[in-house]
Amino acid sequence: MTHQSLLHAIPAIALGLCATIAQAQLFKSAADTPSVVTTERTRAELLAHAPDGLGPDKQVWLGLRLTHQRGWKSYWLNPGDAGLPTRLEWSLPRGVTAGEIRWPVPSKFLLGPLVNYGYAGSVLLPAPVSFAPEFSLDDYARSDLEVKLKAQWLVCSDVCIPEEGEFSLRIAARSSQASNAGAFEASRAAQPREHTGSSRIDIDGTSLVVRVTGLSASLVGQKLDFYGRMTEWSSALVDTPTVLTGDFNVAPLESDVWNHKALLDVVSHTPIEVETLARLQAASDWVDLGRHFVAAPTPLYTWWSYRAKDWEASNRGRRLDHMWVTPDLMPKAVAHRIVQPARSWERPSDHIPIVTEFAF
Repeated sequence: MTHQSLLHAIPAIALGLCATIAQAQLFKSAADTPSVVTTERTRAELLAHAPDGLGPDKQVWLGLRLTHQRGWKSYWLNPGDAGLPTRLEWSLPRGVTAGEIRWPVPSKFLLGPLVNYGYAGSVLLPAPVSFAPEFSLDDYARSDLEVKLKAQWLVCSDVCIPEEGEFSLRIAARSSQASNAGAFEASRAAQPREHTGSSRIDIDGTSLVVRVTGLSASLVGQKLDFYGRMTEWSSALVDTPTVLTGDFNVAPLESDVWNHKALLDVVSHTPIEVETLARLQAASDWVDLGRHFVAAPTPLYTWWSYRAKDWEASNRGRRLDHMWVTPDLMPKAVAHRIVQPARSWERPSDHIPIVTEFAF
């Protein structure tokens, strides 16, 4: 067998082994919470978002949220060299239809020569809901709209295990259901955006050359690729007290920048960067010490541009420098501060030091 054919055989062999793995305790669903299914590796929950109620002219979403145990991941629509995408099979009342999954941008995971795409930590897979013209709220005057879902997903760590669950949820037809608005908004912000620039593909010998113009600097890939690898590393970080600190070059919260709306398309605060960093944080339940000691929405910055003639007066800062700890270290952190006066030192950096005191 050639080296190339061996690489193609590995995914098939791996998935074949997955299917034969003992699947005891694949899922259990509490009788009083049929919208939730848990396994030893994943908590899966059926969610709904209907802020204005139901009907043909309403915005309604359904979604499956997968929250993985540390070290486990599920897969994107295109899983890469190995893996399987999550499948959703809806059972809905007459006149109600769920569309395709609106997939958030995935992380990249490397396993030897194999490259896979998926999600560690938590991910919400939303699907838009549409209503036929004949749909009538009068049919639900005395009952709720019942949603049923059968889902299948593959989770992998050192081994891969197929999982599945059956879910049900009742939605009040004439009431607002917006308790999950934040989760659906975060998932929407993490979805790929339509590219308005130009692109072309050329054949160069045995290679394809892809040229794309008009991309923002945050989409060039280096930073997102790095955080994808960091997420993979973090997912495997078990029972190891760790401090992760440095210039992350991402300001994740609205109060971490001087003007949230003005910087949404500026490198360090774009939605895709924020979501990618959030997946890294979720992979090991990292605690952000900056926001633990100075809670949002209080503004907190660690960087001010050299371009500002009077950086202190304009105060157009961003919080790009962070210190995170694993949860077992959190009780030992007794103080945290940013050394803002350092920005006025002679020949200063545009970043300032951050300091945490621990009591061991």
